[in-house]
Amino acid sequence: MKKVTVIMPCLNVVQYFKECIDSVVNQTIFKDLEVLIVDAGSTDGTQEMAMFYATKYPNIQLKISEKKSYGYQVNLGIKEASSKYVAILETDDYVREDMYELLYNVAEEKSVDYVKADYDMFYICRNNKQIFKKMVISKSKSDYNKVLDMTKNKYMHVHDFSVWKGIYHREFLINNKIYFNESPGAAYQDIGFGQILHSHAKRALYLPDSLYRYRVGREQSSVNSGKGIIYNRNEFERLLHLQDEYELFMPGLYEAMLSSFLGEFGLLDAPTAASDHNILDCAYWIVNHIDEAIRSGIISEEMICQDLGEDKLLQFRRIQKDIPGEMEKHVRMKREQRRQWTELSYIEEPIYIFGAGNYGMNALRLLDSCGVQITGFLDNGADENKQIAGYDVILPTNRIVGENARVIIANKFHADEIRKQLVDMGVDEAIILEYKN
Repeated sequence: MKKVTVIMPCLNVVQYFKECIDSVVNQTIFKDLEVLIVDAGSTDGTQEMAMFYATKYPNIQLKISEKKSYGYQVNLGIKEASSKYVAILETDDYVREDMYELLYNVAEEKSVDYVKADYDMFYICRNNKQIFKKMVISKSKSDYNKVLDMTKNKYMHVHDFSVWKGIYHREFLINNKIYFNESPGAAYQDIGFGQILHSHAKRALYLPDSLYRYRVGREQSSVNSGKGIIYNRNEFERLLHLQDEYELFMPGLYEAMLSSFLGEFGLLDAPTAASDHNILDCAYWIVNHIDEAIRSGIISEEMICQDLGEDKLLQFRRIQKDIPGEMEKHVRMKREQRRQWTELSYIEEPIYIFGAGNYGMNALRLLDSCGVQITGFLDNGADENKQIAGYDVILPTNRIVGENARVIIANKFHADEIRKQLVDMGVDEAIILEYKN
């Protein structure tokens, strides 16, 4: 028996597929892996590339899915896997060469239902340099390297929604009927899988190592489709129908519903969103169900403030009062911000981002997506020869005044101090901008 079956659902990802499959072939325990590529009818050359690898390596198989459904593809892989553990690898991503060895060894040593690790989110800039940002499941060290009971763990129900960063005991999944919703496309089926998984997993473990590389900025990705609210409603509606059968942990489910809805609301950028009856109907459905859960005592406002933050509760109540109005206002603001950033692509003067931390990298990603070419980063703590995605990080000097450079402040807590510093240096305040997440 192989140690881990890696399930690779794919559809028209030829641009990324080689990097992904090579990261599997280069695994330290590749010979102990079973690899199931489940293709849903690719027409761009993905299927032919998959066949090449399946022909070359006896432990790689290509299976053709009769449905264009991410959930169906993964379920097919789970059912046909022959290993003790299964993993899910999205085929526009890739993994560290020792990922499956590390996860397998921990799973065996601790006898867990599943084990997951942290991951890096990455974005490829227009200059072909990559931005990496480590994503952690928890800021508390106590959530790592020990066996946890997930069944009543509200935090993980809300915050652990990524299915691809771990391995799962296959028999545990099958015995508890933990499968994906087989809805069409890649429509957020990981939501339902995660809620059912957490409601049953009494032995789970998280590692602080970053083992998975998750791609962002891919235009075809479902997270950029603008239909996230519809997908959310479909997944949570299904879960509510299954709550008795699966004995789901309802406080965690409703807080996850709230968190996910607010996240998708923040992604809305289609000018027709506020008049799209499908989006509006789903938004009303979600808001009404969350409000009913609060009024019935399943969750409370105090609980939301504690687990998600008071700002999230205030945002929810604001949206609840006028869903189409808030949608329209949000989309208008977001599009105006993007217009503002895009206009920078037409100027000839140098452009600097002031801040070389996570905020600065987020600002670079936004500007890069708007076609803006920056000159470099400014940072008061700049080290010699430091670069971010190929751009130099330098100390702020009077040179930027002479260049008449635009400066974009990207600092969450010290923006006012940085603005004063720049003005004191002689930078015209009219050409100082501020990036906010």
